[in-house]
Formats: sequence, C-alpha cells, structure tokens
Amino acid sequence: MIKTILFIVLLQFFCWSCVSVSQKKDEKDILYIIPHHQQETFTRRYQQDFSILFFYGQFNFVLTDNQIFLHQRFVKINKNEKINFTKPPQLKLLPTDFTEIRLADLPTYLSTFVLDTAANNRTVMASVVANSDTIKNPAFNTISNFFQSKNHFSYVIRNWTEEEQFALKAKIFKTAYNPDTMHWKVGFGKAFVPVGRKKL
Repeated sequence: MIKTILFIVLLQFFCWSCVSVSQKKDEKDILYIIPHHQQETFTRRYQQDFSILFFYGQFNFVLTDNQIFLHQRFVKINKNEKINFTKPPQLKLLPTDFTEIRLADLPTYLSTFVLDTAANNRTVMASVVANSDTIKNPAFNTISNFFQSKNHFSYVIRNWTEEEQFALKAKIFKTAYNPDTMHWKVGFGKAFVPVGRKKL
C-alpha cells in the first residue's frame, strides 16, 4: 500500500515537472504579446510625430507561426481625418498581393528593397502583423530590430485583419476568394482609395 502511494506521488511529481518545463519552453518561445487596443495606443503615440496616420503601411509583414508574407497595399490618411481605428479601411486584398519571404532572405530584403523605398520617401511606414496575440516567429526580432535602428521609420504591431486573414488563407490553401462576395463579420471603417499594389 505504501509503495503504491509513493509511486503515485512520484508519478504526479514527474508529470508536474514535465508540464513546468514545457510551459517555460513555450514562454521562452514567445517574442511579443500584442496588447489589446494596440491601434488606439499607436494613434495617440504617433499623432504628433507624423503627418500621416496609418493602419496599413507601405510594408505589411504578416507572420504566421513559421512563415513570412508581405503585402504592400495601404491607404494614405491625413492626421486631421476623424478615423475609427477599431475598423480598418478595406484594401480589396487579393491572394496574389501576398509574397512569401524566407527567413534566410529577410535581412537582405530589408536592407535593400526597404532602404530603397526610404531613399524616395520622407518616412517609411510598416506593420508587423500576427495571426494570434502571441508572436513566436523569429522574423519578428529581425523586422523590429531593423525598424528601430532607422530614423524616419515607423511601424505598428497588430493582429491581422479579417481581410488579411481570408486573403492569405486563400493563397496558402489555394482556395477561391473574392473580396466582393465575402460576408465580413467586423467590417471596415471609412472608405479610402488603396494604393501600393506591387509585385516583387
């Protein structure tokens, strides 16, 4: 009887230790946790610094758990505009607007293509987009460190929008997608004319 009880206690301790180690590993893998209302915080922080506010930037890096995608659709918004940042503008994104970037190629892409854009613009705006509140993709550190090290570069970290979610999933899973026939749950804010449909 005593041996049985001792065995159960040891087994429980072993299981608890395994769970604890697993939790610590998972926590270590988390590179960033997106706070709630991040768009409102971003708006207040940068309103005085830039003549243009944005939800989408010239570069929108969408990070899944193990992939990096980029789209360059965005809208230009004057800071005097009254905007509801809880709803993004509609971009009419298509699956073909997304380009996948390998992690190994990311530093080269940032140091060439993004810097070339900076040479022709007063500011470079970007968004780092995640498919969940916790970012574990190692590309996050590469992108954020790059933008933090540059002057006149600004970026926001946010969850993906409905539009990004459905358009990107259509690309990944090769399914049909038409933004004009979608039944959007969240919807969109004020209508703006999107720009920046580019093909790398």
